[in-house]
Amino acid sequence: MSYMAEYVIFLRRLIIIIAFVLAGALLFSALALWSGRRHPVAGNVAHESALPVIVAQPMFFEPDNFQNALASAQSVTPRADIQAIIVPQHLLASSLIAEQVKRASGRPISSVVIIGPNHFNAGVERIASAAAVWQTEFGEATSGSALTEKFIGDLGLLGDAGVFVNEHAIGAVVPFVKYYLPDAKILPIVFNSYATPQDAEKVSVWLADNLPRDSLVIYSIDFSHYLPREEADLKDLETRAFIEGEQVSRIMALGNDHLDSPASLAAALLYADTKNLHADIVAIKNSDDFSVERTQETTSYFIITFSPVDAPEKRKATTLLFAGDVMLSRAVGDAMIRRKDWCWPFRLASDFTRKADIFFGNLEGPISARGKSIGSPYPFRADPKAVEGLLCAGFDVMSVANNHIGDWGRPAAEDTFRILYENNIAYAGGGFDASEAHAAKVIEANGATFGFLAYTPYAPRSIIASEHESGVASFSVDAMIEDIAAARDGSDAVIVSLHFGDEYAQEENSDQRNWAHAAIDAGAKLVIGHHPHVVQRVEHYKDGSIAYSLGNFVFDQTFSSHTMEGLLLKVVFERGKITNIAQIKVKISNSFQAIIEQE
Repeated sequence: MSYMAEYVIFLRRLIIIIAFVLAGALLFSALALWSGRRHPVAGNVAHESALPVIVAQPMFFEPDNFQNALASAQSVTPRADIQAIIVPQHLLASSLIAEQVKRASGRPISSVVIIGPNHFNAGVERIASAAAVWQTEFGEATSGSALTEKFIGDLGLLGDAGVFVNEHAIGAVVPFVKYYLPDAKILPIVFNSYATPQDAEKVSVWLADNLPRDSLVIYSIDFSHYLPREEADLKDLETRAFIEGEQVSRIMALGNDHLDSPASLAAALLYADTKNLHADIVAIKNSDDFSVERTQETTSYFIITFSPVDAPEKRKATTLLFAGDVMLSRAVGDAMIRRKDWCWPFRLASDFTRKADIFFGNLEGPISARGKSIGSPYPFRADPKAVEGLLCAGFDVMSVANNHIGDWGRPAAEDTFRILYENNIAYAGGGFDASEAHAAKVIEANGATFGFLAYTPYAPRSIIASEHESGVASFSVDAMIEDIAAARDGSDAVIVSLHFGDEYAQEENSDQRNWAHAAIDAGAKLVIGHHPHVVQRVEHYKDGSIAYSLGNFVFDQTFSSHTMEGLLLKVVFERGKITNIAQIKVKISNSFQAIIEQE
């Protein structure tokens, strides 16, 4: 064989060998890419196209359910102060998920950490995370970020996406995150049932040290499981006490009767403690609240927000003072005019009342020079200059929701709203349309905010506010509950004024009890009652207090000693909670001056 022939054969063999090597390399790369999509590892988060895809399924998303949840959240106002939240993962309560995520969406957020239980103990680790892509109706939500990579690497995790394929603690929350925070990257974390207190602490410390400021932590936790409503409520009371007492060790010892992920809740409290966040239990609900029929196996839901505790200089206690009926016309008005002293009714009490951070009363009748009497047997209308008396007393907010504010028609009521507003006195329970009448008037003092709502069942139809007409808030228990829920978003404490009860009765009636209890159950901290013109008892109910009637503060009902007495309620709040209540007796003199009898 010639040299040239041998050389040709050699070249052919060399080409074949090179082809085999190249083909093998390509095959190896393809297999590695396929394997990487199925089993991501720490550090493999640079390219989203290489991440495993977690397919949407009914336990993660149901279109009608989701749209209904969005509708229920329409009235929620986003807040910028919320750093973390607790939400359900049960789609029966999807409205609560939507409301919470929207509530926390009031600032730019780049990263959302979702923490919950590993329901099926999938994988081999007590703590699991992964870089992955969740399919949603609104596009893909990804955990492929440097934050996820760092968490997996720092904690020495495998990064097992298979853990999350059927995990609704993450999957049910992701669509709401994608809808309300579309640009945020996700860091998913789940604890299995063997997680320890040390695991919860490890995660909370890492989050506190590594999360950027524009992050939100969502703890996806369902509470009491498989118990009748009555038993579930008792378990929820225990859990609430452990949360408010920050008893992490007690929480870690709880089982499914109380919640599905003790480690997740423990991590939430530990993170809040490290970051100096205050936990606010917005609501506690039960699956029976969302079901047509009561069941014997329920699930409970805690709705909790975590916000920064105010700076020390803003943590001062706030003192609120509440008075009953204030009537500035008839004989009281005549006394002011005769003496040419619009401060007359309050002169002997103002040194005391002006010390309060916020002073509240019920304005019994309009302040106006306009209008026409609608035919009330006792039509009240005060001279516009009488507002000087309210300023002298130091009133900050007045209820206008009573049976006399419309005595001279809408023009006089509207004058009252304007005069109070122009003199920096807020008015609750009324306004130039129904929206204003039902909205809480929020007053800030010492770094705390208080939302005031007011209602009366005795206002005539002619003075009920509508979409386009002024007046007072229409009263129903359902409407009141909705208004309280809305008010809680922007207030540290909600206070409800109710002009109700039987005139001159010294004990409350069943309607008063039912309505006041409903207000506290809905989240109000305090209910202030008036209308009977005599003092009724003060009741401490659940987490709030109820003054059924404070009687008269300034009035001209001289026919009875009881109507010439009243009560001031002095209430001290700290961080949205009542820490002290004092009842202060008031006498009304024969010349219609309020006199503090007992401080």
